[in-house]
Amino acid sequence: MAARSAPNGAMIATSDEPARRQRSCLGKAIASGLDGGLLGAAIGAIMASGSAFQLGFSRAGAVLIGRAGLSSALSFGGFLSVYNGGTCSLERWRAKQDAFNPFVVGGFIGIAGALPGYVVALPHAPWSYRNPRALVGAGLSTAMLCSFFWAFFDSSRQARQAATDAVAATPAPIVPPVAPRAPIPMPPPAAPLAA
Repeated sequence: MAARSAPNGAMIATSDEPARRQRSCLGKAIASGLDGGLLGAAIGAIMASGSAFQLGFSRAGAVLIGRAGLSSALSFGGFLSVYNGGTCSLERWRAKQDAFNPFVVGGFIGIAGALPGYVVALPHAPWSYRNPRALVGAGLSTAMLCSFFWAFFDSSRQARQAATDAVAATPAPIVPPVAPRAPIPMPPPAAPLAA
């Protein structure tokens, strides 16, 4: 804790902490990809464990759990990486933090996720083959979902910021100046005793 001088001569306590540097968008994308990959792997492995236990404790069960975990890790980690990196880049480019940024990024992610079914007929989604409405629907639904989550987390972020600002707005304690003390008078030395 350091102190600075106020105009009236009193000392005001200040903080020595340096300002925190903001992470780059690439750093946010990489960190989000790693976090999402770990979470996705755990969720994928847990979801596949029921089917794997039906196979018994065998190599096939372990392979099933491993493949499901890897697939889920890549999907969720990739989604979060592109979402957070893209949203951060749009916020810096537009110099605005609003719901438009996650809407645009979510739309691109939704369209990119629906493209394989648009280009190649998939057995589990035959309705999406060469169907532009499926692309638009995937893009809009993902865009709206991303904007909803952004608005949900932004409201909690604003509440935390308001609480932090309220704490920062309280005045710092004023330390009164310390006046020099006068020396305490000492009694004169006593005369030596006569024998």
